[in-house]
Amino acid sequence: MLNQNRGGNDGVVAAIHSGLTDRVAVGDITDGAHAATRTITLMRTVRSVLSPERIITVWGEVGGPSSPDYQLMWQKLGEATGKCMAEGALLLASLWQSAWTLGKGDTHINAIDEVQYRQLRALFEPNGTPGHGEQFLPSLWLNEYPY
Repeated sequence: MLNQNRGGNDGVVAAIHSGLTDRVAVGDITDGAHAATRTITLMRTVRSVLSPERIITVWGEVGGPSSPDYQLMWQKLGEATGKCMAEGALLLASLWQSAWTLGKGDTHINAIDEVQYRQLRALFEPNGTPGHGEQFLPSLWLNEYPY
């Protein structure tokens, strides 16, 4: 649905812009508990705007798995989808801005400095790739992580 309705005056991007309505992210998240609270609040907000049950109902109405009409689905869910995506984008931007603020990013990063590819790559190694040492947080299934 999103891929087929991404452009134009009534597509995904336009719906997200409409959902933002001149709002900007604020770097006011102070710790992990605050981030978790904001995430749960976002989940509740999004559910009130567009519940999974509504999506499933509309999916069935537009043809379900056999031949879904994504244009019709977008007509029914597009505005609410844009609002939900805008809320998610605002929270993500707030998390990044908060991390920048808490980490004093302006004192550590100089906008005129250019980081060479090898230096940048070294910041992320070891990455778990054979020959690169042990990975800090390996990519595992949730049931594979130790308790």
